Amino acid sequence: MSSLHSHLTRSTALPCLAAATVAVAAFIPGLAAQPASPAPASPAIDSPLDALAGGKFTGSVRYRYEVFEQDAAAKTSVASTVRLMLGYRTAEWKGFSLYGDVESIHSIGADNYRVPNVASQNGADLAYPAIADPLGAELNQLYLNYVEPHTKIAARIGREAYFLNNGRFISFSGWRQNNQTIDLARVAVPVGPVTAHYGYLDKVNRVTGHDATDGQLSMDSHVFNVAYAKPGLVNASLYGVFLDYDDLAQAANDTASVGLRLTGPYKLSDTLSLLYTLDYARQSDHGDNPNNISFDYYTVELGLDYKGHKAFLGYTVLEGDGAVAFRTPLAHPFNGWTELFLNTPADGLEAFYVTFTGPVPGLKGVTYTATFYDYHAENTSAHYGSELDAALEWKAAPIHKNLTLGWRFGQYFADDLLSDSLRTSVYAAFTF
Repeated sequence: MSSLHSHLTRSTALPCLAAATVAVAAFIPGLAAQPASPAPASPAIDSPLDALAGGKFTGSVRYRYEVFEQDAAAKTSVASTVRLMLGYRTAEWKGFSLYGDVESIHSIGADNYRVPNVASQNGADLAYPAIADPLGAELNQLYLNYVEPHTKIAARIGREAYFLNNGRFISFSGWRQNNQTIDLARVAVPVGPVTAHYGYLDKVNRVTGHDATDGQLSMDSHVFNVAYAKPGLVNASLYGVFLDYDDLAQAANDTASVGLRLTGPYKLSDTLSLLYTLDYARQSDHGDNPNNISFDYYTVELGLDYKGHKAFLGYTVLEGDGAVAFRTPLAHPFNGWTELFLNTPADGLEAFYVTFTGPVPGLKGVTYTATFYDYHAENTSAHYGSELDAALEWKAAPIHKNLTLGWRFGQYFADDLLSDSLRTSVYAAFTF
């Protein structure tokens, strides 16, 4: 992987990051620190027009320079992209509010990479490793929200960056420049410490974008989640995800998954907490799935959190039978930042891992993350390989409280599956 060094030492990554930071500081109004001023009194909201006029803009700018190398690929993928997002949330009127945002992804310099199934971005050129950041603009979210003022029953309909529990089954894939969103209708009913949630999913708008041949997929899917929270003790979720795609080409993703998730932290003292996760789900065929499947997924994690420094061990299993395996097509990548296990191998996956994360001592606003994975097949004795991930992120308050700078790295060491791979990136993000 000698070419990676040349990519990161040329006048590309760090100058682009610096230029993006300077541009953010120079051209976004109010980036320089300003003295605080008293908040104006909120106007009365007496009509839908008042709610529309009394809303608030929100937005973000995120620049990222990403490099992805694989020994089995003839070319190195390099993506220098910026994501622009502008949104607006109305004020609330009789429990109703409206939110919408648009996003636009542009290249700045290097754009030599492959977006799967996007013809204009090397979609069929497997010589390039995949970086799923399509260029272009689209409506990201648009939904109507209602909260009943007494019972707090909440309903939402529209297009949303939807997230279920920890994202293992449904996520908006926030790391990628183009979010995954879902056209849906959902309702949440709180009763004391319990909240019951149901969602109907009509279409998924995938991270590969609307120009991808499989970028927008209609479905007739259902989600339920019953959550219980006891702060300092346990968070429990009984969940179900029933996926049924309209396109027969997606029939293998028609699955019914039902599971139970328990997580901490369990507070031991003011400075020390026990971290734990127990997550189990059973997946079976559903809808038009041509396969007769019955697979298990489970995760066990145990660790400690001392003054924000966290360390934990984990073990995750997704079963497979050599032909097909446990599937999570609406999830963001788990089990490594190289994203090589976005799709579970046919022989399943066993992942052992250890993670350390927390604030860097003496460097205010800087946090670190480091994870080591060891991968095996669940159905055979094969050892797939291992991976080392590391990241540093700085909440750059001395420049502006809404500015974040970061670096992320993942390197996969192949044994019986795939090839040695390295993915790394630097980024700058500003929100307002």
